[in-house]
Amino acid sequence: MPVEESNTLRSEGLRDFISHRPGFLIRWGIPIFFCILAFLIIGCYFIQYPDIVHASAKINSINAPKQVVTKSGGKLTKLFKGDNGTVLEGEVIGYMESIASHKEVIQLASFLDTLRYLADSNKLEEIPRFWQSTKQTFAHLGELQSAHKSFMQGFLNFKDYLSDGFYVTKKRMLGQDIGNAQKMLQILYQQKELQQQDMAITQQNYDVHDTLHRELLINDFEYRSQKSQLINKRMSIPQINASIINNKTQQNGLQKELLELDNQISRQRTEFVQLLNSYISTVNDWKQKYLLIAPVSGTLVYSGFLEENQQLQSEQVIGYVTGGNSKYYVEMMIPQANFGKVKPGQEVLLKFPSYPAQEFGSVMGRIEYVKNIPSDSGYLSKVTLPDGLITSYKKTILFRDGLTATAEIITEKRRLSDRFLGQLGELIQ
Repeated sequence: MPVEESNTLRSEGLRDFISHRPGFLIRWGIPIFFCILAFLIIGCYFIQYPDIVHASAKINSINAPKQVVTKSGGKLTKLFKGDNGTVLEGEVIGYMESIASHKEVIQLASFLDTLRYLADSNKLEEIPRFWQSTKQTFAHLGELQSAHKSFMQGFLNFKDYLSDGFYVTKKRMLGQDIGNAQKMLQILYQQKELQQQDMAITQQNYDVHDTLHRELLINDFEYRSQKSQLINKRMSIPQINASIINNKTQQNGLQKELLELDNQISRQRTEFVQLLNSYISTVNDWKQKYLLIAPVSGTLVYSGFLEENQQLQSEQVIGYVTGGNSKYYVEMMIPQANFGKVKPGQEVLLKFPSYPAQEFGSVMGRIEYVKNIPSDSGYLSKVTLPDGLITSYKKTILFRDGLTATAEIITEKRRLSDRFLGQLGELIQ
């Protein structure tokens, strides 16, 4: 190619390049980039963001909903309450299958509670009269029949120790014998006193006769006769003393027999009270096993659909009774890492594995206090829930025993620049 033609082509390409105007990004891209970078650097200084400390948490409750649990497997023969019904504490919700008459056992339990009240009030004498007034034979107790038989045997033995029983009558007679012996002792003391007075007179007569005998004014026969009278009077005193001793021995024997009888009566009453409490415990165990009872007053909510004659498993939770005044709080275990950032009053976000946060949201809490003494897992703290178990999505978390959560503690805010500089310093070190 000729030299002139080559120069002409290059000049035209160069002229095209020079005459073409660059785009906006090419002309202003670098200044815009540096402006954005400067804006981010300035923003990092002014933008503050809190640190997040992660911890484990467990939900607890005051007056939490109480479970209604079956204590035995079998058919649900009777159901008295529907879902969302109001129940009172101790009210019977339903019957589990049993060979005993549920109504009869419930009536028996009521009578036994009255007997225990009389026993605790020291009114044991009224127990037989109350029992006879019930006019109940309790012939359909099923599993409790053997225990009822043992209780009735003890009850019949106990009646002998009451006011109209054999042992109390014997005690009353012993008391009368002791009273008579005490009266006899008083009589013996009176006889002894009279004998002593008579002996004193006889002694004076003897002294006179002894003086006369020494002066030979009376013969030996009169003297010996007077001396014999004195000896007879003296002999009567030991006899009376022996009678007094025998009387006291007799009283001691009666007192001993009375004390033994009192101890026997007291022991028998104690044994009856123990037998009564044991029988009540047995009946209560039956009630726990074959009756569905409301643990507290409130609203009954079944955990599923229940029908009469439905087969239930042992230890099956059939529902809950909510009292309406439940208060919830959180026990949170703060790890020792970053513990210095945690303070009372800080907010805590609680997320429950059972309720995914993406669907249900999180529950907001606030640290009330932190214990100063650590455990192996960290520091225990209490978190209050101002809004209860209502999530940020306005959904309610249902409380269950042992419900756990992951906690995110929102600590004091820090500048983003401080964070970057801190991480840069760690890298340099």
